[in-house]
Amino acid sequence: MQVNNNELTIQGFKFTIPDGFKENETAKKVGEDYNSDGLKISTAAFDKGDERVLVSVIFGNTELDDDTYTPSENATAKKLADEDGWYEEYDGGVAFDYIEDGKVIHIFAPDEATLVSILQSAQD
Repeated sequence: MQVNNNELTIQGFKFTIPDGFKENETAKKVGEDYNSDGLKISTAAFDKGDERVLVSVIFGNTELDDDTYTPSENATAKKLADEDGWYEEYDGGVAFDYIEDGKVIHIFAPDEATLVSILQSAQD
């Protein structure tokens, strides 16, 4: 995992984090155990005051797909920035999960506009 200015590279995926957010190194996870199924998670966190952005990649020895990934029961299917995935609202923000290259990418942001800007940055 690497952060260069506002560009995050995590498990081979690149995202641009919006201006004003600073990396929170204490919240970083790299290849930590995620569950008993042998999945791992890498997470980068960025803070701006009380707002937080999280970008996580969940991966394992086998590829994840729509059949092997179960979204949160409160998540709804939604398309954001041309990605099909699962969207969920929380008290402190919104989250979007989608599958890319056999991995689940989870983005949490304070609002949908911030989330979409991060998601679009991966497609540039």
